[in-house]
Amino acid sequence: MTNKEAFDNGLAYYLERGHTIDSMRDDIQHQSLAISLGYTVEYGKNFGEALIFIAGDKHIWYCSKGWACAELINGYFRSHRYHSELKEALESEALSIAP
Repeated sequence: MTNKEAFDNGLAYYLERGHTIDSMRDDIQHQSLAISLGYTVEYGKNFGEALIFIAGDKHIWYCSKGWACAELINGYFRSHRYHSELKEALESEALSIAP
């Protein structure tokens, strides 16, 4: 089973029990926004792990400071920026994604 399949199974479990997307974590709520802005999604090994959003060299992930964004250059994350809200991170960082 792939990580995406495991995530989808976990999501289905909660949706079948009456939870809604709007009541879930920010990364789940804004997954479709991220995709529409050109990000791809990296799924963790289990449903409890936050999603990572990637566009080119740019990565956005959850950390203790909020939502971190940095470029992966030569195997190292460079130019870290932090956002308190995922939606803000996705939208503002998408402005600088090269076409």
